[in-house]
Amino acid sequence: MKNGKCFALRNSIGILIDGTIVPCNLDVDGNINLGNIFKVVSLDEVLNSYKVENIIDGFKNNILKENLCKRCGFICRFGKNDKE
Repeated sequence: MKNGKCFALRNSIGILIDGTIVPCNLDVDGNINLGNIFKVVSLDEVLNSYKVENIIDGFKNNILKENLCKRCGFICRFGKNDKE
């Protein structure tokens, strides 16, 4: 699927035990690595990054930008999807 919406990065983020910041708690393997909490000056640095803004923009426009999001079974709960 390539279309859908999600509340990741708007309502929550995840931080794995090694410090990897991920957009949601379903990314347990760190596939969408947004940075490392131990290596950034602040979390705002990550949340204002191009990658995060691109993912959020995709959600706002019903476009899934990340491969993990395209395979996520929870996406269908958050908005209308096009299963192309």
